[in-house]
Amino acid sequence: PWEPIDFLVDSGASATVVGESMVQAVEASSPDPELTYKLADGSYIPNKGRKVFKAVTDEGWERKLTTQVTDVDRPLLSVSAIVKGGNRVVFGPDGSFIEDGDGQRIAMEERNGLFTLRMWIPKDQESRFQGQA
Repeated sequence: PWEPIDFLVDSGASATVVGESMVQAVEASSPDPELTYKLADGSYIPNKGRKVFKAVTDEGWERKLTTQVTDVDRPLLSVSAIVKGGNRVVFGPDGSFIEDGDGQRIAMEERNGLFTLRMWIPKDQESRFQGQA
């Protein structure tokens, strides 16, 4: 069994974040009471922990993600965090993708002017896996 997650690829997000009910395969760590996130309207939301998990891209590549947990309706994938991790993010008319240091490309999809990235989270985080079920 797999849980799909559709990240909104966000160049304005300082951290990759998910909501509390997202990524059910892992529990969130303890919240950091000192950490908050500023929204576009100027308000702040609290950190509710961190989730670290394995996910698989549509291309079949396994990736480890570290996300912060907070009150969001949609999971946000931070472009700045991707770049700080040694990857590059390309938005283009002939295709948009994330490219890692080995040259592997993960395709992003444009939907209504927003870029998204679908990943698949295995319920069993301990086993090695291939592809999606």
